[in-house]
Amino acid sequence: MQEKLIILKLINKLLPYNKLVFFALLPFVFDMGGDFGIRWVGLVAFFLLILKSKIKPAENNVYFLGLLLVIYPIVSFLNGINRGGDLSLASSQLYACLFGFVAIIALTDVPISESLEGYVKSFFLLSCFVILLGIGLALENDTAIDVANYMQEMGGGYFGYKPNIASYPIPNVYFKSTLFYCLPLVFYVINKKYLLLIFTTLASLFTASKMLILFSVGCCIYSIPKTRRFFLIPVATISLYILSDIAASNNFFELLAGEIGSYETRIGHLQTVIELWAENPIEIFFGSGLGMTFFSYGANEVVSNIEIDHLNTIRKFGLLWFVAFGGYVFLVSRRLLITRIDSKRVIGVGTLSAFILSGTNPVLLSPLFFILLGMAACPRAIK
Repeated sequence: MQEKLIILKLINKLLPYNKLVFFALLPFVFDMGGDFGIRWVGLVAFFLLILKSKIKPAENNVYFLGLLLVIYPIVSFLNGINRGGDLSLASSQLYACLFGFVAIIALTDVPISESLEGYVKSFFLLSCFVILLGIGLALENDTAIDVANYMQEMGGGYFGYKPNIASYPIPNVYFKSTLFYCLPLVFYVINKKYLLLIFTTLASLFTASKMLILFSVGCCIYSIPKTRRFFLIPVATISLYILSDIAASNNFFELLAGEIGSYETRIGHLQTVIELWAENPIEIFFGSGLGMTFFSYGANEVVSNIEIDHLNTIRKFGLLWFVAFGGYVFLVSRRLLITRIDSKRVIGVGTLSAFILSGTNPVLLSPLFFILLGMAACPRAIK
């Protein structure tokens, strides 16, 4: 006991909450999937946060979270393996839920202002990197191209160029954490940090994520007072020029076909899952288990994930689990939304936005979403 107190005092002295939270979040922002080999730093930091936390099972919903993110996923893991699911795939899906439990518990005693600051700062650094690399790619700088090629080989997102849909190459710097920009954007809007909002919107353009770009531009329009919205005229003019350039490109119809194909792919995924449930209705409620793959009409091949991630989550865990999980997300977010404290409202709006946006890509049950949920569920965030 005495040794533990000494260790805790040493941790508190060397790594106060603000530094420890920053080192816990930053690696997951840059390396959410662990492809670049730096995510382990965040895992160590979360372990240290757990050592510092004072867990109160009743106050922190530990029993409910243990059932939701530990017991039920383990049962789904065993069910999937018993049905012939892929062990490696099932293990990675189980890891996501177990990490979610750890992340929520680790953020128990973290002051909401410090967790929010660490999150926003981490994404600001990501924006700096995205813009620098994006500009380098736009200028066709050899170093930037080499860095993008290396990162593309490592994984962790999409790095390089989009297909030439205009008369010039379109840079693409997309990290797996990209859709979780929603919280920093909401933070800048509520706190009227317009320059940082524009800076982050610029970064969103280089990610080439349609959902994030729409969200970012929407935040910008919402933030501009009605008397100053004429400043959007130059932006609209530039946008029309780019669109006209794309329309004049030989690849315009290829782009249009690609967009239509994307929706057709999702419709194919939906049709496949409905047929799977028709064959085995009990899976609607309890899921097919972890590690299970299936042939999708949308991809025309055997897949384990689909872009409609809410539906994909129900497929794996079942509707009963998804309702409990979604209900918990809504409950903790609502508690923050009804307050008058800006920092709490930011996390409430950011968590709900992430829940919606992450459904467009298979990142709903990902480390960053669980980190967001941990920030929202923190007792200090609710009081």
